[in-house]
Amino acid sequence: MKKLRGLMVSVPIALLLVVLMGCAGTPAENSGVSAPEAGSGDEVADQAWPRTIIDAAGHEVTLEKAPSRIVVVHFSDMEYMLALDAPLIGAGFAESRIAMWDTLEPYRGKGIVDIGSSAAPNLEKILELDPDLIIGNISFNADIYDELRKIAPTVNLGGYTTWEDRLKATAEVIGKENEAAEYQEKTHQLLADSRGKLSSYSDQTFASLRITSSEQKTMELLGSKELGAYYSSERGLGLKAPDQYPETWQSATMEGIAVMDPDYILLHADSKTAYDEFTQWGSQQSVWSNLKAVKNGHVIYLNMSVWSGSPRAIELAAQNIVAGVIEN
Repeated sequence: MKKLRGLMVSVPIALLLVVLMGCAGTPAENSGVSAPEAGSGDEVADQAWPRTIIDAAGHEVTLEKAPSRIVVVHFSDMEYMLALDAPLIGAGFAESRIAMWDTLEPYRGKGIVDIGSSAAPNLEKILELDPDLIIGNISFNADIYDELRKIAPTVNLGGYTTWEDRLKATAEVIGKENEAAEYQEKTHQLLADSRGKLSSYSDQTFASLRITSSEQKTMELLGSKELGAYYSSERGLGLKAPDQYPETWQSATMEGIAVMDPDYILLHADSKTAYDEFTQWGSQQSVWSNLKAVKNGHVIYLNMSVWSGSPRAIELAAQNIVAGVIEN
């Protein structure tokens, strides 16, 4: 039996290795045995069951076989299921998120069942779905963990600082370690290639705005530290933030944006319709219409979902930002 702590709880690396070696044998990379090549995920999964997971809440959960009917309680886990090609059948807020989020476009029309709120899911609906694994969220589902595990084995995830950690932890639960490594490598390569394409724009500044209310025309700035995939010169696209640009999210005013006067505005909206309505309204506002980015046609639409930080979001953001900059 394979026992995995992985990245689901914070433990020293040395302790992690002891757990892995003691319960699963010596890892392939340390034993002289060649690891299966990337892409042979089915072979790895066949060899790795049953497995015991110690989740982010400290629960020890034994899974007898690779899951084939997964429910995720928090909607953000859908993007990781998609990246890993996992057998997802239900999710919190599935209907609205799949309809609105471009990152989840491949799930449209696939019959993913909406189980209600991520904080208070419909337990009867989950029971009807007959899942063989439920993935919960430590921040939202701690109070209903006992109810969820009566339906199916339940693993609570959460507390990750990077998308790589979260992808790896998710993969360890569902037996998709090779797929995760492959997707991570692909995403890192996409970022490196995109960073190279944008290198000639290194003197240009980029402000990332999110429309928080289409009706009230309110916005917020998405912080440079929290959007490392955009602004990091090593792990992201290497975009340059304007002077006085915040590291963390904060409310934005037209006047405050005018002080920064960025060369490009990355405008995140729920939909292209919401984006068009906002920019049409903005064209009638003297402060907005006089921004350098607006006058030069350098306002780039990004679907709201791309700031979620998942590898799927990073992929979509990189593609859209590169296209928006180079084509303009």
